[in-house]
Amino acid sequence: MKYIIAPLLISLANAGDCDYKPGNDVTDHSKSAVDALKLKEAVNAGDTEKAMEIYTNPTTRSSKKPQDMATKDWAGAGAPDDIYQDYVAVLGENFLDGYNIDAINCSGQFEGQSSDICKIAAVKNALCTSLSYAFYEFAKSGGDAGSEKNWDEGFAFWHGLYDEEIDGVELGSNSAAAVQSSRDSNYKTDHKGETCQRIKNGQDKDKAAKKKELDGIAASIAATFSQATLKYAAEMLQGEDQALIDKKWGEGYTYFRCGAGLMDKDLAMYIEENFSPLTNEKMTDDTVLCGIASKMAETKDLGYGISMGDLQLTNFETLADLETRCSITIPVATMELADSSSAIKSAGLIAVGAIAAVIALV
Repeated sequence: MKYIIAPLLISLANAGDCDYKPGNDVTDHSKSAVDALKLKEAVNAGDTEKAMEIYTNPTTRSSKKPQDMATKDWAGAGAPDDIYQDYVAVLGENFLDGYNIDAINCSGQFEGQSSDICKIAAVKNALCTSLSYAFYEFAKSGGDAGSEKNWDEGFAFWHGLYDEEIDGVELGSNSAAAVQSSRDSNYKTDHKGETCQRIKNGQDKDKAAKKKELDGIAASIAATFSQATLKYAAEMLQGEDQALIDKKWGEGYTYFRCGAGLMDKDLAMYIEENFSPLTNEKMTDDTVLCGIASKMAETKDLGYGISMGDLQLTNFETLADLETRCSITIPVATMELADSSSAIKSAGLIAVGAIAAVIALV
């Protein structure tokens, strides 16, 4: 008797969305996803003036402009700013607003870059900006000046729309949560589910519990953007069309920036120095990909307790031969999962049920 099991069962849990129920009305905060889509449409249409108008003025949200999220003074607003300062340590001051403005205008630090790199950087950094603000809200909720509403707002900025579609924007799209869904699909992981569970675990809990869950949120998001960094570093090497290569490079580097402050500083600095299209020449071989992979393999803690093994890199076809390709050994997984009804534990139960339904005798 022989059993055939569908290879994607482990990722079945990814099909569901985060079922967190905010105790406060944070619909307006979730509209950052609508702003991100409007900015994307303007950027891709080559309408720089419109893109800057969207970025620097309230559009979907009556009193908030996207730029406000990029320039937020965490400490000044009463939020512990450890996470923010970790980003500054790798990317420098003004790492969000300056990058947004320069990418939209393809000027400043983007001077001389192709429009493909500028456009994808502007589009993806809008998601990084909302993610940064989610971390601000989570951190503030766990600090002395924070409230339960801040925790709910953190969910909204991470997830995007959660109640009803607005202007054709789907629930959970154009957000960091959507990026996590995509990477989980690539690598057959469930880091989005883990983030969701951590947010659920912190709801209505004391500040100590919220701080603990924030560390878990940071771990799962660090995993997602580490996955993204290697995905695009590998895919850009497959391209023959320069526009496609530039798009992959700009996307991979910008996604790295999304998680840079959550990563081990030495690892993050290595990636920043070697992978940035703003300071490096076009890559034509595996040198940078394998350099990043080797650095990850030798770094015991990639950030917040995760290891390279938690990324499940070889589940992604383009990286299936990563160990032989780069002469590395991927360490075992070390990530501490969320307590009780962890999304990853739930995924296992779903997979068991699904396996029973697809077993075939041959």
